[in-house]
Amino acid sequence: MPCYTYIFNENFVVIGFTIHEQCNTYIAANGDEVYSSTNEYDSYYNPACNCFYGEATGDFAGGTGRFLNASGSSTAEVSQDASTGTVTAIINGVIVY
Repeated sequence: MPCYTYIFNENFVVIGFTIHEQCNTYIAANGDEVYSSTNEYDSYYNPACNCFYGEATGDFAGGTGRFLNASGSSTAEVSQDASTGTVTAIINGVIVY
């Protein structure tokens, strides 16, 4: 679960969140793991989709098995449905291992 800070407008209405650094582990089908971290980013409310939307960047660094010396970077478009809380992330990047 990410740590976040509310972003308020001048009327003290929440208009978004600052999502602080997140650490992630991705597990391959054979159990090998690759580790990544997502840098801090802002996610703002968009009434057109009734969602919060932000763009994140991150880095891959190490893991287990074939990912032991992995490195790389990624970008992501992250949205969260304001009604259901469902989060969707479209991630693009490169992992070198």
